[in-house]
Amino acid sequence: MKTKIIIVFCILSIPFLALTQDKSKISIRKSLQSISETAEAASIIYTKAKDSANSSWAANIGIGYDIRDKEVTITPYVEYHKNTLVTKKQDSRELGVAFRWDMGTESLRKVIPILLASGKYNEDQEKDNKSLRTSLAFTLKPGGKLVDKWKKKSPNQDIDFLWNLFNLNYSPYLGLESENRISADKPEAKGHIYRWYFRINSILGLLPKSTLMRGHFEFAVDYQYRRDFAKSVQEISTRKHEYFTASINFNLYKEGDKKAQLGFDYIKGEDPTQNFLSQSYHALSLKAKF
Repeated sequence: MKTKIIIVFCILSIPFLALTQDKSKISIRKSLQSISETAEAASIIYTKAKDSANSSWAANIGIGYDIRDKEVTITPYVEYHKNTLVTKKQDSRELGVAFRWDMGTESLRKVIPILLASGKYNEDQEKDNKSLRTSLAFTLKPGGKLVDKWKKKSPNQDIDFLWNLFNLNYSPYLGLESENRISADKPEAKGHIYRWYFRINSILGLLPKSTLMRGHFEFAVDYQYRRDFAKSVQEISTRKHEYFTASINFNLYKEGDKKAQLGFDYIKGEDPTQNFLSQSYHALSLKAKF
């Protein structure tokens, strides 16, 4: 039953994405908290057991509107994350503004730092927590004056390697985050948290020079490490937070950054889009990004 539902979702998503090709200012992906080039696609999973009236589902969807002015992009956005597939059910909504600044003209610099910042209001429906959050992160991309030797190894660009059998685009981040819980269901859940984090996510493609295979399959990995350095929230005892996900995706539709996918995902750890609740599961899902 699950497979049939996902196939129907995939078929319906292809004409929808085709119709939105000219809506370049609209962004849809899992989360608006990373650069668009390697961001994970929004996903929907639905299951219904044959011997039960109950159903389970998961959705990770972020929708934003990009306002661009040369090197600067400001994106007001909303996000919805829900998961009833796991024991600790998750349900959160978020309203925020994301900011990206490519700090320099590509043709005039060897390396271009990218500054990412965001401010958001989050509601955790399962725990009845409300919080204000901010984040600040940096990553890099090569400029036009960088020599080819180093450009071929640089992040945030497509890299063909191993006799052009594979194509890689990876994004490392280093940043700071703050969380101020202004409302909670119990006193020990209120307070502030400050943390630093490292993140690297990547997309590996197969046979980028082949017109037959190019753009059909990709392998995506996302690893995130966070450590609290100051906090007053008493219910959180651990300072270290890790998150890992690996996905094998088949592109049903692809045009530039726009895509509709059928993916198999493995998720383990504390997902920041799910209020850092620990989880471990694998799933087959429909994904869309544009």
